[in-house]
Amino acid sequence: MGEFSVFDGLEVEQVWVWYSLRLVFDLGPPGEPGTYFDVTEFDFVESGGTVHRINVETDPVAAGVVLAVLHRRVSRAAVTEWTLTLEFDSGARQVCQPDERWEAWTAQHPELSTAIYSGGPGDPGSPT
Repeated sequence: MGEFSVFDGLEVEQVWVWYSLRLVFDLGPPGEPGTYFDVTEFDFVESGGTVHRINVETDPVAAGVVLAVLHRRVSRAAVTEWTLTLEFDSGARQVCQPDERWEAWTAQHPELSTAIYSGGPGDPGSPT
């Protein structure tokens, strides 16, 4: 897969938490999908290097640390072997590994033909 350069430079406008965490870059026009990433289990690395392992479903309060990227810009978005990495202009980053049980992350952007749902190793679309 490689780079997700369509996300580079986008500002995180909203952070939603429910059974997942959604980083919203643009809500989109009414009735059309916006621009966002959804994750449930992931590592959030603060700009100082502190790593937080977060599972929003089991501990949504732990996701509060991700508010540090609100109004920050994506400096690089990439996918390598189904691992999603988002790097922010603050030096923080979010890393979401694939999961064999379900889709580990979702990406939506108007320039992508469809939303991208990652599968685990051995998934028909997986590069592993």
